[in-house]
Amino acid sequence: MGSALTGDQHPPRGGSGSSPLVWAADGKSVVSAMTARGRSNLIRFDLASGHTDSLTTGDHDVIAYSATPDAQHFALTISDGTHIGDLYTMDAASRTLRQLTHVNDSLWSTLRLSQPERLSYRSFDGTMIEGWVYKPPDFAAGTKYPLILDIHGGPHAAYGDTFFHEAEVMAARGYVVFDPNPRGSTSYGEHFGNVIQYHYPGDDYRDLMIGVDTLVGRGYVDPQRLGVTGGSGGGLLTNWIVGHTHRFAAAVSMRSIADWAHADRGRGRQPHAVGRRRHDDVPRAQGAPQDDGHGVLPRRDARALTLRQAPPPRRAPGPHPELVRQISSE
Repeated sequence: MGSALTGDQHPPRGGSGSSPLVWAADGKSVVSAMTARGRSNLIRFDLASGHTDSLTTGDHDVIAYSATPDAQHFALTISDGTHIGDLYTMDAASRTLRQLTHVNDSLWSTLRLSQPERLSYRSFDGTMIEGWVYKPPDFAAGTKYPLILDIHGGPHAAYGDTFFHEAEVMAARGYVVFDPNPRGSTSYGEHFGNVIQYHYPGDDYRDLMIGVDTLVGRGYVDPQRLGVTGGSGGGLLTNWIVGHTHRFAAAVSMRSIADWAHADRGRGRQPHAVGRRRHDDVPRAQGAPQDDGHGVLPRRDARALTLRQAPPPRRAPGPHPELVRQISSE
């Protein structure tokens, strides 16, 4: 419940906003923000029937909100791909949103932002995968651009219709940026999110590569200038990717896990990684690198590999950058 979209402008900066449960005056229904398919909106739940009713709709991110005691009037902050957290009011009966602030309009008038485009494609088994494509603001048809595959962490998280400064900066510097939601991402249902249990990394890697193939096939991405990056779970998948393919010219792995053995000593045994069993009992994905049996360390397949591990996340303690650096230099 609440906004579950990956963005870097939620308050506190990079946080999760505020998503309280708002009870109707008669106690028969409750309102909360819910995230579905990369969009966050206010939803009313009828407690007796389980029926859901959308109070807001649209390609945006309801970040935070509060309500009057009778749950008839709401104050909300809403972002989308090119706006950050403006304040709105909403009347629950008419479901009418009224924008109160335009706090960044003067700044936006001096900038050329990339309008993210939703991309949907079928993966190897027919599963629909979505992602967001940021093109350089001066994008010109017929030109081939370098691509950055930017993988979210979690892995239970999701990109979507919210402002993402990181992607905007990379697009402004001349890159096409691809922010995908491979299987394991949230906001696409329970099965989609949990299917990676005991198979992580695995088919999510294939989802990512088919997404890159899809963009290359559109003719505006240079297949010789591909980069990949990500933090936490995205850093782990970056490690995995450069251990399984030679196609990326550069990789930046941030705050990542490189060895389940060290992860298990910290906040390890995550359900998507090793579940309730010890890491040495977990089936490894077919084709995993033959390192020490934990199947995350890469071979030296990226022509330039950068590692960042400061500050270390609680779920990825231990010498992970050194492990990656050691094996990638052999």
